[in-house]
Amino acid sequence: EACPVSRFEPGWDPVWSEARKGLTHVRRDHAWLNWRFTLQPSVRYERLVFRLGGSVCGYAVLRPGGERCRLVDLAVLPEALSGGLARCLEHAKALGGRVLQFPVFSPSLEPALLQNGFRKEGEWRSLLAGPGAPGGSWFLSSADSDQEHPE
Repeated sequence: EACPVSRFEPGWDPVWSEARKGLTHVRRDHAWLNWRFTLQPSVRYERLVFRLGGSVCGYAVLRPGGERCRLVDLAVLPEALSGGLARCLEHAKALGGRVLQFPVFSPSLEPALLQNGFRKEGEWRSLLAGPGAPGGSWFLSSADSDQEHPE
């Protein structure tokens, strides 16, 4: 189940602690999510919280843009990933989108995206990491970029 929300609640934080295991990732607790996606007056975001068996299991942030919606950020427990992606596609369609774009750098997420109807378009952006950085565990999305905001 996907529920639109106006704010992210503290109840998300324990799920974030579990979802982030094994990933090199920017913090995604409720305070950061609200700062990034609720307190931005110049950008309209659609926030979804996913529930599985009544418990919070993830979230997604979409940015409507006519026929092309953007999935700006996504964090979900592995067992709810396919369902979460399906709910994102449904929500984008309800917003009038014909395409849901998800600019993300996450080698571990690519199989699930392809399995759920996404296709790779263009090349990955360049990333630099210091020696010993766990390359396969990176998860970066539009939320980690200043390019998400209008000029």
